[in-house]
Amino acid sequence: MADQFVALDVETANPHPGSICSVGCARFERGAVVDEHYVLINPDQYFAGQQVGIHGISEDDVAGAPLFPDALDDLHRFIDRAPVLHHTHFDLTAVRRACQDWGAEPPRWVWFDSAEAARRTWRQFARKGYGLANLCRHIGYQFQHHHALEDAKAGGYVTPVTSPSPRCASAASPHSTSCAPISISRPAALRRPEVQRALLKAK
Repeated sequence: MADQFVALDVETANPHPGSICSVGCARFERGAVVDEHYVLINPDQYFAGQQVGIHGISEDDVAGAPLFPDALDDLHRFIDRAPVLHHTHFDLTAVRRACQDWGAEPPRWVWFDSAEAARRTWRQFARKGYGLANLCRHIGYQFQHHHALEDAKAGGYVTPVTSPSPRCASAASPHSTSCAPISISRPAALRRPEVQRALLKAK
């Protein structure tokens, strides 16, 4: 995996993947967050009770917020040419569907999947248990789940530190391709002082 990447996470207003109502991005360099970007988005769609109950964002919260095409321009500037990390295919699919809905050109970002990387690094999570919350419990990292920026940072911290670059195309393809091969190594979060202290206390 590249030493520099941007972790991205989205929340949606309803079950339709393109109904993005918030995006969080965290720029990582050598395993640490060096910059952050968070924005609420007006999806111009209804808000379903189930999704509101998960992330707490309502229609009132996005009143006056930018529409997706405007938010996408800011994302392009923030991400620049960095690889983009996502946890499972949901975020990539959401960006692709939102682009389709708004008639925007899908960004040609290089994507890689932190869930796939974790599955191939930790044998106990190869088939199950590779959800973001469970992986964060495994490494001792605490975060506010279902907040786009918090989830983006968590995805970056549970991603194994490896040298190969990911193989991937763009959001125009239905799924990203995982990094290959992935060597067994310590995830970036384990190098953070606060995580190391928490792990020492747990022993």
